[in-house]
Amino acid sequence: MTEERKQLFLRDYLSKLRPTNGARDLVERLRDDGFRLVVATSSSGDELDQLLRQAEVDDLIEQATSSSDAESSKPDPDIIQAALKKGKLRPQEAVMLGDTPYDIEAAARAGVPTIALCCGGWWDDASLAAGL
Repeated sequence: MTEERKQLFLRDYLSKLRPTNGARDLVERLRDDGFRLVVATSSSGDELDQLLRQAEVDDLIEQATSSSDAESSKPDPDIIQAALKKGKLRPQEAVMLGDTPYDIEAAARAGVPTIALCCGGWWDDASLAAGL
């Protein structure tokens, strides 16, 4: 079922995705301000590369972790911890930019402060329930 969902997403939906307005500007600004950019996604590795291209930020990201780098998916903190390890960062040296309650909860459980981006279609009360 997971593989079928992935193939359906890649075949029918990925090409229709568009970057959130200002997303590239934000990522460029973070990079220019000296932040090391490490993605922590529950997507698979082959989805990750395509998602970053579709978001038009693939050339800005230093490192990335995907579902293959973690035992459990968000809201478990595994993928955040894998990103910290890959980026050689301690939780207090990182900030999570997240657009789902799962991101917020996973970062909190990993001890990483979060900036919630309200662009992923989640209601504010769902984010609040996650600890925002």
